[in-house]
Amino acid sequence: MNKFNKIINYEFSKENTPYTKKFNYSENNKKSFQIWNPFKNTLSAAVACGLELIPINRNSSLLCIGDLEPNSYLNLLDLVENKQKIFCLTKLFSSIFQQENLFQFDNLNKIETKFDVIYIDNYEYSYEFIQNIKKSFLNTGGYLLVHLLRSSINFDDIFKKLSHDFQIIQEVNIELYFKSTSLLICKYKKILSQ
Repeated sequence: MNKFNKIINYEFSKENTPYTKKFNYSENNKKSFQIWNPFKNTLSAAVACGLELIPINRNSSLLCIGDLEPNSYLNLLDLVENKQKIFCLTKLFSSIFQQENLFQFDNLNKIETKFDVIYIDNYEYSYEFIQNIKKSFLNTGGYLLVHLLRSSINFDDIFKKLSHDFQIIQEVNIELYFKSTSLLICKYKKILSQ
């Protein structure tokens, strides 16, 4: 059985699941990777539900907004291969932020850079908040990953407004893991004034 079959065939249960399962896949056990738990964050759930594009790579600058469970931050570090800093707007207090590439903030005013990817999860937001984030922190051509509650009365309105400002790459229904939830992957498109 190769390493990819181990990832695909590993089964999680909601009740008795470790946050992150680590497998060693080289013969001398020097290389390892994290198995993402789809019950713990929306990005992991989207991967399990058929996400076609993860716009985060080892060169991506990343702003993560929301209180994720601690090992989700390690999953994000896996994507950037520990090459980039991940800025995290969260009120969560955890030893996970002792990782050298994770920077915790409790206020956006302390951040003075733009990002290739902004991931919003487990955070109360409005469309106006997304607009301000886009203007202040997202590079042109950058990506926004945002979880949307499909049961929200604002879902259609937010989706329509996002469609105007962003190219919708994919909407992934993750209701199998999170009730009435989708993860939306969008690419920022600069609208030329006419």
